Amino acid sequence: MSIRFISETILELRYKNALGYISEMFEGEFNKKGYFEIYLSKDKVAIPPLFPILYSRTNINRLIIIGSREGNLIVDNYYDRSGNFFILATGSSARNQFYFKKL
Repeated sequence: MSIRFISETILELRYKNALGYISEMFEGEFNKKGYFEIYLSKDKVAIPPLFPILYSRTNINRLIIIGSREGNLIVDNYYDRSGNFFILATGSSARNQFYFKKL
């Protein structure tokens, strides 16, 4: 597996599976703290916009990729899928962190 930056906003992930080598590109940006942030989905609707009492829908899936000083990789995954219609609400959200040691 290898990770490299094609440009300041494009990350290439190359890995091997049963069919051979796969290469995927992700578009993101560096935030103020220096972490690379990728939004796989970022959709938020609210009616009315300031206080969504009638209807709201949120679908966010975000990855933050952090390189540690020791050369290890930390991937922070956050997702929020929720919504409401009047007083009825449903959804879930979670945040997971994955640590990969440098070989």
